[in-house]
Formats: sequence, C-alpha cells, structure tokens
Amino acid sequence: MEQLELLGDVSVTLTTSATSPYHDLFVCLCDVGPDGRAINITDGYRRLSLAAGGPGRRTTTVEALPVAWRLDVGHRLRLLVAAGAFPRFARNLGLGEPLAIATESRDVDITVHCGAGASFISI
Repeated sequence: MEQLELLGDVSVTLTTSATSPYHDLFVCLCDVGPDGRAINITDGYRRLSLAAGGPGRRTTTVEALPVAWRLDVGHRLRLLVAAGAFPRFARNLGLGEPLAIATESRDVDITVHCGAGASFISI
C-alpha cells in the first residue's frame, strides 16, 4: 500500500428519506489512524426544506471545503453523517418555521440509503 493524496473540492451526495422535509445534513470526512484516533479533514453542512424536495426519498449534495491531505499507510477514511452540528450551526426544529419566532420542535428520523450509487463521495 502507498500513501493516498486527496486534493480538490469535496462533495458528498446522499440519498435520504426523512419524516419531515425540514432537516439538516452534516458530513465530516476524517482520517482515522491505526490507533483509532480521528482527525477531521473537511466538513460540510446543508439545511433542507420543502423547497429542496418533498417528503420521501431525495438526493442531496453537501459541499465541503476543499482539501489537501495525505493519508498515511495504515490509515482509513471515515465519513461521519449527522443531522446537525450544534452549536456550530443552529438547531433545525423540523417544522420549517423561522428560528427567531419558532416555539415548537419535532423529532425527525432520517434514513441514508446506500448501494447502487445511492450515496457517494466526490473529490
């Protein structure tokens, strides 16, 4: 095996379904060493709404910051996918109301679909 060099723009395309069209997707690409220690390489965030697609299955691309990284021999790439990144980004209350006047929230279940090109990373 040799070192792997990552250089350029990063985007993560996810096919998801959710119980509400109002939710967030946060992705983080990590370098995981043989000892299990992880270092964040880059990340991206996307707030979704009804305008981005109705309920049910939809495909979303999350743009991350460009990367210039060398992955050493024995290291692995990890993709973390989360429904938010509070306190860095404000919580999404799941109802589509403006955050300044929202008084209620709801739980949102998100499913990430894998296989047959449903979700992938581009560098």
